[in-house]
Amino acid sequence: ETLMQVVMLLEERGRPLFSNAFLAQLIQCRSLDTSGALGRFLDECMNVFVANLDRIREMEAGPADRAEMDDLMSDLAAAAARAAKTV
Repeated sequence: ETLMQVVMLLEERGRPLFSNAFLAQLIQCRSLDTSGALGRFLDECMNVFVANLDRIREMEAGPADRAEMDDLMSDLAAAAARAAKTV
């Protein structure tokens, strides 16, 4: 309940944390996930995202180099693919 309150407060102060489409997919997938794979996958993806926060902040602070952004997205996608294999 507390986490939901935090999310609601953050959303009141700015744009939504999650899109409606993401939330709908999350609910649909969660109803089918009996082994907990979705939670483990999302945890691993969040770990990869947090590990790359410095790179993300650097790109947001200055003019984004398209090639650098593409490299970061490739790194994140590769990490997500690895996470999917371990789930």
